[in-house]
Amino acid sequence: MQSPPPDLDWKTYGSALAHRIRLLRVDADMTQEELGQRAGMSRNQVQNFERGHGTGKNGRVLNPTMEKIYQLAYALNVPPAVLLPDVGRKVQPRSSSAEDPPTLEEIQNVDIVWSHAVVRDSESEDAQA
Repeated sequence: MQSPPPDLDWKTYGSALAHRIRLLRVDADMTQEELGQRAGMSRNQVQNFERGHGTGKNGRVLNPTMEKIYQLAYALNVPPAVLLPDVGRKVQPRSSSAEDPPTLEEIQNVDIVWSHAVVRDSESEDAQA
């Protein structure tokens, strides 16, 4: 049985995501309003994403839906994985990207390698035959 996930410091992941969105937007020479129009959201939503917090109660940590991640990735013309901090690492209690923010070049150079072999049903049947 797997152990439960650690208590994650969501603020570190939210601030790392915010850093990535802002760097990519500035690199694309877009205003927050332009990014919002391309992503189908308001400038205020983009501003909140770049601040790393949600709307409403002050101090609420950013927790975007998959839909928002994909809308932003589409608008920024990047794969969704580029927006996610620490995508190539196992999940830790704190995002290392928040403590040591990556450069634009590091963000754009995402290379995901899955270290576990995936065996599909048809492959395992072939191996047994």
